[in-house]
Amino acid sequence: MADCSQNFGNLTFIPRLPSECTVLNFSYNSLKAIQHDDFFKNVSQLTALDMGNNGLSFISPKAFLALGRLDRVHLDSNALAYADLTPVFLAKKIKKLFLRNLKIGPPTEDFFRQKPMPRLRKIDLSLNPIQELNLSVFLPLPYLQEIRAAGCRLTTVISVPLPHLNELHLDSNALYNLPHTCSQNGSSLFHRLWHLTIEQNKIATLSNHICLPNLRFLDLSRNPISVFEKDMFRLRFPSLTQIMLQYIPWHSISRLEKFAFRHPRLAVVSLMSSNIPFVYESVDPECFAGSPRLSFLQLSHNKATGLSEAKFAQLFGSANNLNKLSLGDCDIETITKKTFSQLRKLKTLYLFQNKLTYIEGGAFDSLPDLRELNLGRNQLATVQASLFSLDTQRRLHSLDLSGNPFVCSCDLMWFKQWFVSSPSLFQHSHFTYTCRNSSATVLLKDLSLVEQACLLSHNTSTIIITAIAVVLVLGSIVCTVYRHRWYIRLVLTFRTRGFARQQQRPEGNYCYDLFVSFASEDLDWVCEHLIPNLEDRLGLRLCVHERDFTPGKNILENIEDCVDSSRRILMIFSQHFAHSNWCQFELTFCLRHVFENDDALLVTCLGDVASRELSSTMMAVLDTTTYIQWEERVEERGVFWERIEFALRALLRQAQGVGAVA
Repeated sequence: MADCSQNFGNLTFIPRLPSECTVLNFSYNSLKAIQHDDFFKNVSQLTALDMGNNGLSFISPKAFLALGRLDRVHLDSNALAYADLTPVFLAKKIKKLFLRNLKIGPPTEDFFRQKPMPRLRKIDLSLNPIQELNLSVFLPLPYLQEIRAAGCRLTTVISVPLPHLNELHLDSNALYNLPHTCSQNGSSLFHRLWHLTIEQNKIATLSNHICLPNLRFLDLSRNPISVFEKDMFRLRFPSLTQIMLQYIPWHSISRLEKFAFRHPRLAVVSLMSSNIPFVYESVDPECFAGSPRLSFLQLSHNKATGLSEAKFAQLFGSANNLNKLSLGDCDIETITKKTFSQLRKLKTLYLFQNKLTYIEGGAFDSLPDLRELNLGRNQLATVQASLFSLDTQRRLHSLDLSGNPFVCSCDLMWFKQWFVSSPSLFQHSHFTYTCRNSSATVLLKDLSLVEQACLLSHNTSTIIITAIAVVLVLGSIVCTVYRHRWYIRLVLTFRTRGFARQQQRPEGNYCYDLFVSFASEDLDWVCEHLIPNLEDRLGLRLCVHERDFTPGKNILENIEDCVDSSRRILMIFSQHFAHSNWCQFELTFCLRHVFENDDALLVTCLGDVASRELSSTMMAVLDTTTYIQWEERVEERGVFWERIEFALRALLRQAQGVGAVA
């Protein structure tokens, strides 16, 4: 091959080339005209010639006569009209003629009759504003096998019998229907046509009258097809093996019916990038059923969000002869052992760019023929050791897990070792294997962890941590119980004995008017102030434990007996009271007694008791009970005793009544 292109006017002739050079690229040379008949005399051995993008508008009448071996010629993107192309026909062995983007209209009826080209097999008229293509212009070409007219603004194609036509390419036009393929007697106009590409037109449905008995490849991608009805392709294209339906506008497809792709010969179906929501009821779970030879299903870039395992199994279970399945970018979130278990013949599986965060261990072990697996660009944080059995690992030839946000830890070390030891297995990965849990980019192959830190499995570590936490909690409980063991014992004693004691006390049989609860450090105040005023002056009978508790009796029993034998309870709060465990217990017991007997508690405070010194029980009592503050100044103590006397007025009446009766 000789490349003499892109000289932009600096090369006006073809230099002599070695005889073995049979391909010449002479494009982009700004060659406006081929002025002489001997222009190609130095390269008469050429079999392929590219003269595209030169601005060529004139060709000398006999210039191509020297190219007796020319098989393929490109004249794309020049300024040639049909009349200017006549000299090209002198190269009688041309089989492939490329006339793309010449800005010419439809070929004239006699264009190929002037200089017959019996050897021409392929003609490409793409990117010309033809609009209406009458296939009758190609009748003088008896062995024409391929016609390309893509991007020609076609709205009409007029069909005639072309018995040798194998391929017809009509992409990127404005056709609403396939060209007519049936003659008046029902026979095929294109009996040998096996390849039809009519991508990106305006076809919304297929006619029932289609006569293409040998069509094997059909591309209807980018057409607004709305309904794929039952047996849509089986009856119209009996020999079809491949159907391309890619990039169907997302708003077009309204229904995929049961047995839509049923066909005895269909081997390849592509619905890639059509945004098909497989979870919808409009997509029948048996739309792919009935195709025993279906081996490749391309469904990447669709929607499988929320697709149940049952419908998934129905969709693909019937296509149990699949060799290759592509489900990339379908929003799949989980995979279990049942997901692909029916596809026993699967060799290639693409699941890239989904939302996989979890794959059940052994999910691919039921696929004995699986050789290529792509799980790249998902959301997998780890690859558990149970995901691939040893047999699965051995039979895989290509595995892609790149682009996942791995959390590199001990759980991933086994995979790192597999990755490093099997470079050929992972050589087709498109992205890198990195750790997301590192501030700097760390490649998986460079991951290094302390060996001792990975000796324990994750489950074992979890059990150990849980056991330690339980021991700490139990230890804390034991310490708390031991610290307050006397208090708990007394409370339990009261709970078991309180009700019996209450039942034993006769109603109204009281020995004391007031039970006085105070700290032993405050005994002097009780003897100096409280007893003289309440007993001597007011005639009340007080129960003071230093004086009235029965010697030799258990303290607990003394408290119970004296509280039960008193009409009212008087608490003397002070700093000493707050610091005494016995006083705190006595307070708890007295409060219970008050609640059970629907009584009221009388509280006095000695000195300035700071809130930080009070127990929570004392704080609760002061927040809910009106207490009487002892005044240290002598002149204000009268108010204190007046308030005490007022609070005990009911008790004083009872005491006076009892005295009168006596």
